[in-house]
Amino acid sequence: MTMGLYHKAEQQQDASREARATLQFIASDLRSAVLLDKNKESLSDLYLNVQTHDPSCGSNLFFLTTLPREKRIKEDLGDLHAVGYFLTPTSNTIKSSCYDLYRFVANSNETMTALTQGTLLSLYQKAYTTDSALCEKLASNILKFQVTPGWYYQGQLTKQPPKIQTDPKRSNIPPSFITISITIISNATAKKALKTREAVTTEVETVVVLKSS
Repeated sequence: MTMGLYHKAEQQQDASREARATLQFIASDLRSAVLLDKNKESLSDLYLNVQTHDPSCGSNLFFLTTLPREKRIKEDLGDLHAVGYFLTPTSNTIKSSCYDLYRFVANSNETMTALTQGTLLSLYQKAYTTDSALCEKLASNILKFQVTPGWYYQGQLTKQPPKIQTDPKRSNIPPSFITISITIISNATAKKALKTREAVTTEVETVVVLKSS
């Protein structure tokens, strides 16, 4: 293997490690996602809100989750938090086809206020102010961040929520799992590759099984 090929392979490995670390972070939050209302009767799409950012680059994901004590800030009164993962264009105009992936987390006080007042969407919108103290950058040079909910119901796999005819209070059931994929390019090669449109990309994927009750 020549030195050039060696460095290229090493850069791809670095990008893969960054993407996999990001997926582990997301999976950890999703495994504690709160999908049902307090009566466990109906699902609100605000509890698990998948927004299409742009068909060419994928999705943004917002949801409610419970965080363990060691991951909370001092002011938190409880464990319920609004969390989100979203894309913003990179600040480097040369890499205009790339995105940064941010994590948003609101403290429990804000989350409970938004939940009781019905303003969760407004709280999620705070995420897009990336200079906010509520946000942190997880990864750079993202080409695509794709979130796909899936259902396993009555022995069938589907990407559409199945209807429950016998229970009008729960016309849809929570997703059984979510597939998340990240397509990324290494930082060292992003500028050159995107200028020549010869980007060598790395794609990693994970499937997170969700708690539905």
